[in-house]
Amino acid sequence: MTRPLQCEALIIGAGPAGASLAVWLAQEGWDCLLVDRAHFPRRKPCAGCFAPRCFPDLRRLGLEDVVKSGQQIRFLDLQVPQRSLRLETAKNPFGPDFYVFPRERFDALLVEKARSHSVRLLEGISIDSLTRQDGWVVGASAAELEIRAKITVVATGANTRFLPPERRFFMRSYQTLIGWFEGFRDLDPFTTDSFCAPWLPGNGWVFPESDQRANVGIMVHADLRKGSRRNLKALFEAYCDSPFLKRRLRGAQRTGRLWGSPIRYALRPAGIHGNGFLMIGEASLLTHPLTGEGISQAFRSARAAAETLRVARETGSFGEEVLELYHGEIHGLFRRNSWKAARIREFLDFPYFMRSFLFLARFVPGLRSWMERRLNLFVL
Repeated sequence: MTRPLQCEALIIGAGPAGASLAVWLAQEGWDCLLVDRAHFPRRKPCAGCFAPRCFPDLRRLGLEDVVKSGQQIRFLDLQVPQRSLRLETAKNPFGPDFYVFPRERFDALLVEKARSHSVRLLEGISIDSLTRQDGWVVGASAAELEIRAKITVVATGANTRFLPPERRFFMRSYQTLIGWFEGFRDLDPFTTDSFCAPWLPGNGWVFPESDQRANVGIMVHADLRKGSRRNLKALFEAYCDSPFLKRRLRGAQRTGRLWGSPIRYALRPAGIHGNGFLMIGEASLLTHPLTGEGISQAFRSARAAAETLRVARETGSFGEEVLELYHGEIHGLFRRNSWKAARIREFLDFPYFMRSFLFLARFVPGLRSWMERRLNLFVL
């Protein structure tokens, strides 16, 4: 084995969480090494939704205007069989910035941003294990490669290889399946949809990327799926055959194959950390429990990690006691919304209740506007 690579901060995973943290640390003079098993640009099975909470961090990264060149979403249609309710997304306290931008392009741009800040990037490297010494994580190893670092940050998304065993008890999962469609006759590019039905143990969506292209997908509870007689592909096809989606997909054809991936989350958000390491984004189970949205969660956890590591650097210690600050930041950022989102998720799992609620919203003055003003508490 060659001589170990040395760095101040080793970040494993170059998605939104890892790459944004690398940028923010590099801006403060850190020697950062960013490692990812993929080569960029990479295909990413993701709806590419950038909710309003993303934009302060996109502004800090210098990528706000790029994302705003994508498709703006102005309306959210809640759909159940024979019922629907349209909500305006701009009435939430965070404003009208709700865009769809392809993750393949965004992730490549963010990695280039990290490079422009002198972050070292290793692509096509799969980390096999964290290197431990006397109870501390002191780096990581891959085939024919050893890395030593003062702090190791795990940002591996849905890959749970490095998740501590004690946190696996809290882990919940969705299974997603996404396809891209083109050639719409009359797609409304400013409206996204969230669909629930008794036969779908989760929900479906349509995210327009332009007036001619949209990504369509389903997100299914991994545990509830066990009771379904249909596999994931059959559920996707049933969703595409529903009357609602047939109207939306009129004239369109799917391009390419279907893409699937898990989404990991926890009902009790935690900033997972230990001596010499911490975990951010989905690797720390910080995906939104209701929507599966992970980009804003990734940015916010990376920002919390950057603030914690700044303190740790000043004190000269990356021990568990100092990094406990990170857990406190995460708890404060996510606890309330995670609890509320989990309760609403339980409600949506019974579409008959949802149907009654949407029916009621048509006739009760103020209920629709109340929901629009509070979208940020539950969805965004």
